[in-house]
Amino acid sequence: MRQLLRRSLADLSRTDRQAIQLATRQFDSRQATIPLDPACEEAAVWLLAAMHWCGYRHPAELDRAPSHPPTGLLRWLASFRSIQQEYRPQGIVVLLPLDMRRMEYRSRVLVASMIACRGTVALLPELLPLVR
Repeated sequence: MRQLLRRSLADLSRTDRQAIQLATRQFDSRQATIPLDPACEEAAVWLLAAMHWCGYRHPAELDRAPSHPPTGLLRWLASFRSIQQEYRPQGIVVLLPLDMRRMEYRSRVLVASMIACRGTVALLPELLPLVR
């Protein structure tokens, strides 16, 4: 999961990566929002999805070494029955990139609607529903 997130971050434009750094500094933890230029929408999409998968409530935590297993990944894994986890682990692992892309799409739709309505983005990972 972390490797896929690193790859998707590397695929972002330099402007979007700079927008992520700016958003991290401007994040208002009381309101959990960031002001965002619509041209940097991909940065917010990545941030929201990454925060969901890692289980973080602040974007600055994405730069730190993890102190716990990724909460979003654990929730995703818990959506499978234990018998599936035991007897078909490879089948589950194959689904992770697909579900991460699906979550990124949901993040994209949510961010676009927030920008259109208010011009700010609420970085609340719980806004993204579970994939399963």
